[in-house]
Amino acid sequence: MHLKLEPEQQPIRLKLFGATANLGRVAHGKLHERSRLNERPIYLRTNFFILAIAQSIMHLYRDYDRLVLPTTSLKTAAASKEAPQIAPPLAQIQKRFFNILLDSGLQGSVTTIFGGCTYYLLLRGTVWSWTYAVSKYFTSIPRASGPTGVSDLGDMVLRVAVEGVVLTVLWEVSNAAFAANVAQEPLKKGQPLTADSKDPNGSLIAGLKAKKEVPRNFAFWELLLIAQRFDLRRNSLFQDIDRKGGPAWTQILAVSLSEVQGITKRISECQQPPSSAAASQQQQPIHYLPKISQPLKQDNIFASAPPPTTPFQAVQASTGQAVKSIGQSPGADPITPKAKKLIEYGTNTLLTKEQRESLSQTTVKNKANSYLTKTLRTPLGLPFRQTFRRRATAVVHGVPHSALNTIIYAINALTTLAVRSIKEDTLGQVAKDVPTIIRVFADTIRNIENFMQTLSPHWTDVEFDEKSSRRVKEVDEVTDALRSGLEQLLLVFGEFADSLGLSKGELRGAKELVAGGGSAEKGKQMEQRS
Repeated sequence: MHLKLEPEQQPIRLKLFGATANLGRVAHGKLHERSRLNERPIYLRTNFFILAIAQSIMHLYRDYDRLVLPTTSLKTAAASKEAPQIAPPLAQIQKRFFNILLDSGLQGSVTTIFGGCTYYLLLRGTVWSWTYAVSKYFTSIPRASGPTGVSDLGDMVLRVAVEGVVLTVLWEVSNAAFAANVAQEPLKKGQPLTADSKDPNGSLIAGLKAKKEVPRNFAFWELLLIAQRFDLRRNSLFQDIDRKGGPAWTQILAVSLSEVQGITKRISECQQPPSSAAASQQQQPIHYLPKISQPLKQDNIFASAPPPTTPFQAVQASTGQAVKSIGQSPGADPITPKAKKLIEYGTNTLLTKEQRESLSQTTVKNKANSYLTKTLRTPLGLPFRQTFRRRATAVVHGVPHSALNTIIYAINALTTLAVRSIKEDTLGQVAKDVPTIIRVFADTIRNIENFMQTLSPHWTDVEFDEKSSRRVKEVDEVTDALRSGLEQLLLVFGEFADSLGLSKGELRGAKELVAGGGSAEKGKQMEQRS
């Protein structure tokens, strides 16, 4: 008797593809044949499982969780009137859709070939047994000796390939849509998100001081947009002085500078010698384990021991005397001269000179290092490399998550607010803090450059090159933003350096830092302005 599912009880795939797809759990034969387990859905699900594993690997390798925000364009627009606009999510997806189709087609095709080979060579018997163990509780099928074979294999392979590509496209488009929507500017109806709050500036400052990374990052982004686009809201930051915790500008300055000064702090911690860390560990109290041995004897230790009375005590006494004679004698050697001669004779007789040299400690160590270096150069050794780029980026950007966006937004926001304050800050509270901003920017640039030149490569960084590896793109983004901000501040406030409290040495050093990151025309232009 054949058990058939009613239409409303059939899996969704049967409803979509119909009975012609032959993807049911049970394959019903002719009237005189017994029902058996259908291998077509087993093959399909196994290939989809392999496809899911491949997609997970690509997700981790390409770092799909990384949210790309427009830091590169913002660093060059610190004092511009028009901030760069982000394309709408639909436009971003349309721009990437062709590449998504190509990647999905390649990944689906490769996974189909690899998945089919893996299924027939490794997984077929195991997956068949697992499926039968589950299916026997839902349908009446006999115990078969093994898989019965995939009927119409060409159609099944084509179906796996097409559906795998479509499924991969769905995954990629979903990820692209999510990233494009989340990375939109923190605006609502063309206004900052905090504009609808009862206390817009207070809500903005609370976001800047948030402990969680995402709210703080978007708060700094909103601060930058306010400084670049929204004149009324920017003026309110300059005029808001009656606030708990100090004026709005003072709190914004403190929070923003702390993000920049955090780079110097992390560099100092990285350059701290390990001896200080060891000394701090030694200062901690040491907890000893409880004593498990017998207490020391209080009687005369030079008195001769009593003679042994049992065979066990006799063996114990003779063994103790032998050990004491070796350990207490000056220059004692447990190996007798005769044994040494025999070992040396055997080594010279059985091994050649080349073999003895190959077994030396130095040779073995060099060979082990050579094999380890070759392994690190292969793709298998890639996860174990501590590259110079990764270590430098971790120190400058912070860990466990990069604060690159927050740092650049803070730099650009401070620069833009300071530049606009020369015309809009009627209370004059920003001008007195400009020297502090210039000093922090200049010191941070020097610390980063010194750190990049003195940081030693890790021994696992087998591809390190002294000339090219010390230039790290992610670190240069921070130094470029600092130089851009320092340049704008010097161009606007350079002629007021004496009245602001900047010495000639500080002004000259800041100009050299700006000119060192670009052409000589920048230095000449600032000399003329000052």
